[in-house]
Amino acid sequence: MSPLSSRPRLRLHRRRHGHAGASTTSPRTTPHTRRWTRALVVLAAVSALILSSPVSAANAAPPLNPDRIRLPIVAGTKLNGDAGSCTAGAVLQYDFYQLLPAGFAAKATRYVVTAKHCFAVGEIVRVGGVPVGHVIEQAEHADLELVEIDAKLDPSAGLHCATHGSHPAFCAHNYYVPRATGEIITNSGGHPRRMPVEGHTEAPAGRFCTSGYFTGVQCDWTSFRGPEPQPSHGDIHSLKAAESPVLGTTDAGDSGGPVYTYDRELIGINSQSAYFGSILFYVPFSFVFSNFPGYSLATNR
Repeated sequence: MSPLSSRPRLRLHRRRHGHAGASTTSPRTTPHTRRWTRALVVLAAVSALILSSPVSAANAAPPLNPDRIRLPIVAGTKLNGDAGSCTAGAVLQYDFYQLLPAGFAAKATRYVVTAKHCFAVGEIVRVGGVPVGHVIEQAEHADLELVEIDAKLDPSAGLHCATHGSHPAFCAHNYYVPRATGEIITNSGGHPRRMPVEGHTEAPAGRFCTSGYFTGVQCDWTSFRGPEPQPSHGDIHSLKAAESPVLGTTDAGDSGGPVYTYDRELIGINSQSAYFGSILFYVPFSFVFSNFPGYSLATNR
């Protein structure tokens, strides 16, 4: 028996007015009530048409937190591709490039982890309509990929370097700064805001959180008790399951986003959901570094 079979299922009940062979017109029906009935039928038809019509991208509601669509990129930022949107899960830096002097483009280049099913290799990724980089690598057996985030040219930073006692040899002619930082959009003081990521860890015994552009910050997750349910796709050996008592705690646009503790330590990357968004499948964060060696978590500078 599936571990989910014991859970109650949501059922849609259709009410039928009248019954076979009976007249649908009440003996008390008058011309006045028939006119009202026709008006209600028309109104219901129009309402059904409006509710069933697809919403275009131009008319779609913006994220609840507009901070998710502005630069610099952090864990929880909305990422747009050619065919859809996902969420940034973590910001990394390439360790070898950090040996370079400040201002060099390679040193300021950052790498965003998200879910592999979000974008294709080579695909351009945007934030708020601005192209910020492209997918450079995907994990072979985990729902993970790396988006290289181009550095930003900052002439004022180069001038600051040259005028504050730095030797000219260590000041790049074209000074670059990162367009992604080691922060996460989480709740602080009752409001979503950017806070520094404090490292990574395994899932705690208590509750933990997700941060996605579609459902926002949700902190009702706990590790799944009992045999873990089967994900719909992906390598089962690279996924962990969590559950929430609330339906709709995660949804499609949250894919790739961070799973993390109350202390802002990263646990994993959101991969997929089940049972109306009350079950979460995520890739443990240890898989990030085993699949992408040579990288580390970026600082918040």
